[in-house]
Amino acid sequence: NLSFASAGASGKILQVVSTTLTSASTGTLSTNGEVDLLTRTYTPTESSSNALIQVSLHLDLTGAYGGMFLRLLRDSTIVSQGDASSNRTRCTISPDLSTSTFGGVLLGFTILDTGISGTSQVTYKVRLYDVSGQGGQYFLNTGRDTADQNYVLRGVSTLTVMEVAA
Repeated sequence: NLSFASAGASGKILQVVSTTLTSASTGTLSTNGEVDLLTRTYTPTESSSNALIQVSLHLDLTGAYGGMFLRLLRDSTIVSQGDASSNRTRCTISPDLSTSTFGGVLLGFTILDTGISGTSQVTYKVRLYDVSGQGGQYFLNTGRDTADQNYVLRGVSTLTVMEVAA
């Protein structure tokens, strides 16, 4: 944990916690399946602070791309997602990985979570969902090409939470 400013300094970074994942993992999601790709616990030091979340994710998908998407959650609450529109699924990010092969692609996003109140520990999660009805595979920090060759890349994924004074 890093501390940058004294308590009460509005807009200042009060602490930084981060998770770095260097190992690769793969899995298959069934219809309406879900899996947490990255998690990070965080305990605010001030009851009125916000959390700036930065995600960097090396990901590749196979199967029905249109039905696989990511959400950022705080415990079981969705932190940010698109507006509702008829039957369309709301998500934080919808990656198009139809042309990736040798190491997936780097997906990154930053979101300010203003919904925290209190100083109780929370857990942030980057969760992958599959609602395509067909299932699909995911490849984290690696690509769908499994050849043991130097062109098949292994990446790093991170989830960083910065406490921002209100």
